[in-house]
Amino acid sequence: ALRESEMALSCLGHSPGAYKLFAICLSGGIAAIAGAYFGMLQGLVPANYFTPGLAILYFAYAVVGGLGSVGGAIGAGIFFGSIPKFVDSLAEGELVGYEPFLVGIALILVVLFQPGGLAAIGHKIWARIEGPPPPAEIDVTDAALVAPVVDWAAPAEAGVAAGQP
Repeated sequence: ALRESEMALSCLGHSPGAYKLFAICLSGGIAAIAGAYFGMLQGLVPANYFTPGLAILYFAYAVVGGLGSVGGAIGAGIFFGSIPKFVDSLAEGELVGYEPFLVGIALILVVLFQPGGLAAIGHKIWARIEGPPPPAEIDVTDAALVAPVVDWAAPAEAGVAAGQP
């Protein structure tokens, strides 16, 4: 509800600010736990290990994969994680460091031609495989679909009986 309409959420009696704060704290807690595990795994984490370029690269993975889809972001991470190995195997080590360039080109192409990301492409393919949804059967006995019976003489007689012209 917070994503769709903050006003509707506040009309239901909830505080959008409190939910936003909870979401930020939850994501910060998850990041802290992941960082602690990463630090224990590495043993030493130098200050220059996480650069702003790396943060932009990971953000591009999420955008290319699809911001509303976890599976799309994971798929984009796998895809872009395999690009350096593939390019390195083709060029025999001569194209090292071109990953940000390739991710940038992919990001521009996705934003221009497929704003929903790779997940939207997957949804379109899945919808094409499933085919169109079957037409809904209409129940003709439903009271909402039956034309109401209007007695046009009744309002005129009621007006005359009340003394109105």
